[in-house]
Amino acid sequence: MIKNEKQYKISKAAANKFFMAIQETKKEKNTDVHPLLIKAQLDALKSTYDELLEEIIEYEKLTQATNKTFYVNSLDELAKTLIKARIVQNLSQKQLAEKLGLKEQQIQRYEANDYKSASLGRLKEISSALNVIIDSKVLVNPSVNLSEVVDNLNNIGYPKNFITKTLFSPELQEQLAYGEVESKNYSSIAQINFLSRFLKTNIDPSVGSGHTFLQNRYQGIQYKIPKRTNYERLNAESYFAISICEYISEIYDFHDSSKVLISAKDFRNNVISQFGQITFESTLKYIWTLGVPIIPLRKLNSFHGACVRIDVKNFIVLSHNTDLESRLLYDLLHEFRHSSQKIENKNMLIFEEIENQEGLHSNEEEIDANTFAADVLLDSRAEELTDVAVAQARGNLRYLKSVVPQIAQSHNVSTSALANYLAFRLSLQNENWWGAAHNLQEENKSCWVDAINNFFNNIKFNRLEGNVRELFIRTINYENAQ
Repeated sequence: MIKNEKQYKISKAAANKFFMAIQETKKEKNTDVHPLLIKAQLDALKSTYDELLEEIIEYEKLTQATNKTFYVNSLDELAKTLIKARIVQNLSQKQLAEKLGLKEQQIQRYEANDYKSASLGRLKEISSALNVIIDSKVLVNPSVNLSEVVDNLNNIGYPKNFITKTLFSPELQEQLAYGEVESKNYSSIAQINFLSRFLKTNIDPSVGSGHTFLQNRYQGIQYKIPKRTNYERLNAESYFAISICEYISEIYDFHDSSKVLISAKDFRNNVISQFGQITFESTLKYIWTLGVPIIPLRKLNSFHGACVRIDVKNFIVLSHNTDLESRLLYDLLHEFRHSSQKIENKNMLIFEEIENQEGLHSNEEEIDANTFAADVLLDSRAEELTDVAVAQARGNLRYLKSVVPQIAQSHNVSTSALANYLAFRLSLQNENWWGAAHNLQEENKSCWVDAINNFFNNIKFNRLEGNVRELFIRTINYENAQ
């Protein structure tokens, strides 16, 4: 966010430089550089240019605004609102400081860290000076007990490690580490206020009885999960994933949703045509071009994957805690197929564990999704290769593991993909061969890096408010916090 005239001028100059760089890149005709690399360079330039332009436009609108009154209904919105109110009233940081009897440097420090160091009393003074009206309910609780907040979140299903390392900001993490359980700091209270809003649940024990609950925002979530699942954790983590999707739906430029209606053959041919081969990375990139965001939430491991549709907008959530490329690729294709099912439904939520799905052997949607994934990976020869495998193993599961690599090599398909499909086919006969299939897989730790990079490259985070953006970064990169 641009906060003063100096930053505005710097941003204008930077935007002009990026605009010129984009024009020059478009004019260049370097045949030695691959078209995809040129496109990637242009996309990066355009992304930065768009972010600068949005900030410039926002600042210009604020300087020209006629409505000088602001209303705040949430504490975590207060800091940004105070900065906007000062700009709208055409007050410099120095002029606001003089109005409050403070030094200019104090206001600069406040705004530089979004008022995190300001007391609630000081915030009230500044709000009054800037004609910012704060809802009476916002400042009811002058303190928050972080330990009780952790317990409340844990009671509704979130693991404590996830709460303290991901949901909590670095500031809250530091306070807990130093034993500062009771906090009267504005920033801490605002953080808890934000989390309550993001999770759609009361997590502040000082409100009412301290009872916590998850609002049932969506009806008809399909949980395709084994009976052994911890449903409290599943419920909490699925709603968390939905909240992530809701925020992305507001900032991502979605394509025509009918693009997901594609056959396995056309899907495979398109990926190979554009990227040369079927890999996790190439499939990931292709699905993004179809306008379906892929959200890597590795540590939400109460489910392996999810397909979320909100107001006709499709999302894929990957959360399978594995480095096996073939498993992640299979999950990705499986969930993509779900995005093309029940297209007449405006909203759809499917959370599942792909393997070991008890009771789903006759589920048409699951069979269709698994068949689609297999046809893409095995060039529509899944059943043909299954028959070959059964014949060579002489119908004996003990020999199947040894013949699969040979069959895959002779038919020029992936050993991992063939093993996964055979495990799925055997599961339809109530035979669990996933363990053997797992032993035929290869690790590729770059898969999650590819998923994270593609996510950040495709989502315009400057459109998100600061707290949401920071939570996204902590969540998507959660494995790095271990």
